[in-house]
Amino acid sequence: MKRVISVFAIFLITCCLCTPASAAAAKEWTFMVFLNADNNLDAFGVGDMQEMAAGGGSNDYLNIVCLIDREHGPATLNYITKDGPQVVKEMGELDMGDYREYVRFVTDVAKAYPAKNYCSIIWNHGSGWKNANGEMIKGISYDDSSSNHITTNQLTVAMKEIKAAIGQNIEVFTFDACLMQMMEVAWEVRGRAGIMVGSEQNEPAEGWAYHLFLADLKANPVMTPAQLATSIVNRYGEYYSGANTQSAVNLDAIEPLGQALDVLAGALIAADTEWSAFNQARGLSASYSYADYRDLPSFLWALITRTQN
Repeated sequence: MKRVISVFAIFLITCCLCTPASAAAAKEWTFMVFLNADNNLDAFGVGDMQEMAAGGGSNDYLNIVCLIDREHGPATLNYITKDGPQVVKEMGELDMGDYREYVRFVTDVAKAYPAKNYCSIIWNHGSGWKNANGEMIKGISYDDSSSNHITTNQLTVAMKEIKAAIGQNIEVFTFDACLMQMMEVAWEVRGRAGIMVGSEQNEPAEGWAYHLFLADLKANPVMTPAQLATSIVNRYGEYYSGANTQSAVNLDAIEPLGQALDVLAGALIAADTEWSAFNQARGLSASYSYADYRDLPSFLWALITRTQN
């Protein structure tokens, strides 16, 4: 992601997590925040942890556990309370661009902080899917110290390993990052998560409005995954009072869409004469940040219009 400061082209930690007494019993929700601030977003990552505290922090129904890697300092595992981040363990320098770090974090947190529902948040720069200078760049969690990142394909491996380890899907799988709400990304994590939340467009560097949607959760501790995902999206839009491409996708319903897109792609490839309509529709569809990043609904609508004329 390229975050702004001011869909079609659409972790190995060899330690145990220490669990505070307040997290011994299963709660309604556990938030697992994989906060890779080992880059130019460092100050904003610290700010977002403070927002999580301002929203009420962990309580009788909610655990908020945050692994943050700082730009000029070691990583720490934190339990977020209303008084702010409480350091559970000093982790040293981590490569949070390694998908195995993410897998170990999520699986260890699920074991140490059990809950009925899990929300995983990957916080960082995101690039979704793009072609830069002839090289396909896809992924999330860019770590400046290691020059590594988690690729879109590695997300598939990570989610498979997490589901096998915890024995269930992640109910709400999210990206507090730019450009990740793409069909390709959704396809890679289907069957291992219930709802995916992210943005097609760049996000402001400040990121999500944690204090707002966590206040909603405080008011309704037994929120369903769909209600939580809706709150994240709506509160983001309210906070920034502008164009909002943050959305929640039901991954249980993604298979028919993927099958339909396969049929469409096959038809376009077979019908050479329709490429002019394809190119016109592509030019008319909404794009975000890069010419390759085209909004799927607007592209399909434009394609229908061009082929009917």
